[in-house]
Amino acid sequence: MDFIKKKIHWCSLAKLCDSKDCGGMGFRDLSLFNQAMLAKQSWRLAEHCAAGLYVWQSLPWGRELLEAGSRWRIGTRSSVSIYTDKWIPRPHSFMTQSQPVLGIDAIVRYLISPSGTWNVPLIRASFPPDEAEVILSLPFGSTQTEDVLLWHYDNGGIYTVKCGYKLGKLIQSQYRAFSSSDCNWWKALWNLRILAKIRCFIWKACHHWIPTLVNLVDKGISTDVLCPVGSQRPETTIQTLWNCLVLNVCA
Repeated sequence: MDFIKKKIHWCSLAKLCDSKDCGGMGFRDLSLFNQAMLAKQSWRLAEHCAAGLYVWQSLPWGRELLEAGSRWRIGTRSSVSIYTDKWIPRPHSFMTQSQPVLGIDAIVRYLISPSGTWNVPLIRASFPPDEAEVILSLPFGSTQTEDVLLWHYDNGGIYTVKCGYKLGKLIQSQYRAFSSSDCNWWKALWNLRILAKIRCFIWKACHHWIPTLVNLVDKGISTDVLCPVGSQRPETTIQTLWNCLVLNVCA
């Protein structure tokens, strides 16, 4: 146990769980995976159980993920709120961005004509042009139908753990800066036709996760940063792998 405690932890688990294209190792985030599975149970109960709404409200951790990717499919007898519910198929909010000109308590049924089609003049007068077009593109069934809760990120509208986990990782990445150039670099690295252990070493070196003196000082293990051979420069990752005179002679 003492030997384990003395090991150096170069990076966080969260970084390792980033996808390889974002500089991580693509490990599964077990916390997020558990959240996705809990959301699956909430989804099943909300679909098939009379107490589904109560269960949904009592499981906030899984509910957060469900709310991020679910919306209502409008039926001809819709009771969905126009301004406070998620029903417009336009990520990421799924909600109208227009002012509540029809009243904050208005429901989508008000936008449907007696013939069971959209009230086009009312919709065009009440919403911005782009939003009106999205609403008018929503289909209706041929019979009287109720609203149905669906998962937006699945063609069948059904929530799965895989879809939930994927959305959770996407949400996490939005809070961290991953430029397209960085992603292209990591893709190029992992596509190199060299030994896997060499690719992993390059990956660690790019993150400055190799035991140079400068990196060891940052970890509180060493006090001297000067390269002990051939130079009086700080022993950084670049100095060790690229500028070291001894290595250049050996090469």
